[in-house]
Order: sequence, then C-alpha cells, then structure tokens
Amino acid sequence: MAPQVHSPVEGAKRTLLCAGRWDGTQLVPFTRLQWLDMGMSWVQLENFTKRASAQDLAQCSVSFKRDKRQVIEYAEIRCELPLVASGVLAPEFATRFSETLGDVIQFVVPTRHKAFVFPQLGSDLNRYSDIVLNTYRDGAYPVSVELFDLRNGILRGAGIFERPH
Repeated sequence: MAPQVHSPVEGAKRTLLCAGRWDGTQLVPFTRLQWLDMGMSWVQLENFTKRASAQDLAQCSVSFKRDKRQVIEYAEIRCELPLVASGVLAPEFATRFSETLGDVIQFVVPTRHKAFVFPQLGSDLNRYSDIVLNTYRDGAYPVSVELFDLRNGILRGAGIFERPH
C-alpha cells in the first residue's frame, strides 16, 4: 500500500518517495491531513530536507568491496539507525563516490539500514541479485529492490533486481 503522501521517481516501477518525519527511532509517514496542515509543496519539502539528509548520510559508514585484483566492485553503506534511505537523497551523495566509482553511479536501498552503490559502467549487476534480494528479505525495514541512476543530481529508476532464472 502506498503512503498517503508520496512522489513518484522518474522511471521507477515500484518505488515512491515518501514524505514523513523522524520520530527519534524511525520515519513516520505523514498523513494527508498532516501534509495539508503543513501547507508545503513537494519542492519545498525537498529543499527543507536537504540538510537533514546530509546529516543522515554523515551517520552512515561506507565500506568498499573489492575483487581478487583489489578493484572496487561496489560500496556498501550501513547505518545502525534506519537512515540510509534518507542519506542517499543528500545533495553530496554522488560526490562522495565520484573518485572511487565515477561520476554516474547506480544504487539500490534494500533496507533502511543498508544500500549498495555501483559504478554505472563495467558492472554486471545481475551477479549482485542474491545479496540485494536477501538483504531486502531479511531486513527489519525493507525499502526497495529497484536500481536507481544518479546523474548530475537527477534520480531515476534504472531496473529491478530479480532472481536469476
């Protein structure tokens, strides 16, 4: 069921952006009535939450997974608090990975506690389906198995992780 207050992501098939507030332990989606009482547009909300998203990203740790030649395959973002889904919306999210993964990144947020970030070029992302789907299935706060591109600050859906046939 979709949250009462949400916005689509261009190209996304299953994922919506949800408007809500942090109650100290988790994101609580706004009801339609709360949203109307605030009198805020979606653009105003995005601008208002940029600083909070940056603070959420700062609380996350990043580790890089390498192949046997020590080439970085992807980054794993973790946070003890369920803040990862907000942190990936921080304005500086992409630049945090530009030196290691390139200027155009792809990412998936299977739970509020974990995300995987991939370089756009050179990755066969199908080989990561099991780790993404298992993280989603086993997580306390599942988010999405949808892959996103982030290019020049523009977020768009790029595909969905599925089990190989």
